[in-house]
Amino acid sequence: NHFSGEIPSSLGNLSKLATLDLSSNHFSGEIPASLGNLSHKNFTGRIPSSLGNLLNLTNLSLCANNFIGEIPSSFGIFFSHLTSLSLCENNFGGEIPTSLGSLSHLTVLDLSQKNFVGEIPFSFGSLKTLTSLSVENNKLSGNFPLMLLNLRKLTELSLYGNKYVGKLPLNISLLSNLEFFYVSGNAFTGTTPSSLFSIPSLAYVDLSNNQLNGTLELGNISLSAKIEDLRLGNNSFMGSIPRSISKLSNLERLDLSHLNTQGCSVDLSIFSHLKSLKRLYLSHLNTTTTLDLNANLPFLKSLDTLDISGNLVSSENTNTEFPEFIPTQRNMKKLDISNNLIKGQVPGWLRKLPVLQYVNVSSNTLVGFGSPTNHGVTLSYLFAAKNNLTGKILSFICALRSLAILDLSNNKLNGSFPLCVGNFNSVLQTLNVRQNCLSGRLPEIITESIRWLDVGHNQLVGK
Repeated sequence: NHFSGEIPSSLGNLSKLATLDLSSNHFSGEIPASLGNLSHKNFTGRIPSSLGNLLNLTNLSLCANNFIGEIPSSFGIFFSHLTSLSLCENNFGGEIPTSLGSLSHLTVLDLSQKNFVGEIPFSFGSLKTLTSLSVENNKLSGNFPLMLLNLRKLTELSLYGNKYVGKLPLNISLLSNLEFFYVSGNAFTGTTPSSLFSIPSLAYVDLSNNQLNGTLELGNISLSAKIEDLRLGNNSFMGSIPRSISKLSNLERLDLSHLNTQGCSVDLSIFSHLKSLKRLYLSHLNTTTTLDLNANLPFLKSLDTLDISGNLVSSENTNTEFPEFIPTQRNMKKLDISNNLIKGQVPGWLRKLPVLQYVNVSSNTLVGFGSPTNHGVTLSYLFAAKNNLTGKILSFICALRSLAILDLSNNKLNGSFPLCVGNFNSVLQTLNVRQNCLSGRLPEIITESIRWLDVGHNQLVGK
């Protein structure tokens, strides 16, 4: 047509728009910013190659739609001014086009959460201005793409959730400006490159869920290290926890789950300087000695998550009491001490923690719940299966008005359901009391919100 003037910004209000074609007109001015509102609107089909006609385009984001097919190779030919390209969360497939390596002004490239296969093109080594590269959650394979070590301005590199194998490069520190390094969920092997932790700007490191092995070494960490988030769990590391972790004074999250300590003692005093630590994951450490929680963890005043599950916490094969330092953790939201040898009662003070939401004490030798002086009104998830809980289901359970999941299965509880169980009728979604000695009738009101219910292997009667 011969339409002219500026493109009206009101087009951004067309929430049902699936196709917009304004080609071959005489529009002038800028593309309205409101058209960005059309993102996440489930556009479908293939990306038209005619987009390559937008020769002066600097920023293109097509994330969170349902585009299919391959990325047009014309993107890398005509978009010579492009500085940011985000194509995440679509249904693209095939290989990443080599032509994208010609986008010499690109600073941000996001190709995450699609179905790309093959390898990152060698041409990506020419993207010298790139600061952020994300190809997470694809089906990319092969060894670590070494050409990326040429991208010295990279601050963020995310390769997680692919099929990469082989070793991480020993000279990873060539990426001297790196702040975010995510490679979890692959099949990388070998040891951790100690040079990684010498990068002064490094703040977030996720090496979890790979097949890394050998002794866990972090190299010569500087006292000025900026690392805030360190995830090394679910690998095949062996040996003791490296003492150099104590230098990471800015650390807020630490995951050492499934570190095979080979029966070595675990010295929790290593964490004594980590005053900012909020989330600590120490599950399944394969230790045969005492985790002296009460002596070594009270100084952590900012903890909101603690997972020490699967450690068979004991002292000379004698069951231990519930960790007493926990009442000091006023910020605690999630506590998992399941699959240990903790005996006695779940103390009443546990439910006094003001923001506690998740508690898992399953697979211990606990015998009951202590009487609370104050009810944990914020508790949403309570798992206490596979203990030695006896007596009746205490009425304090009904005071947990936010409870969404309750699992008391495989215990020795008896008696009937508390009459106050109706308090849950708008919240509770999962109730599991299987394999107890409960009697009486099942309250009718209990079915109003329940999505998952297991009362099998009890002595209930009635309808």
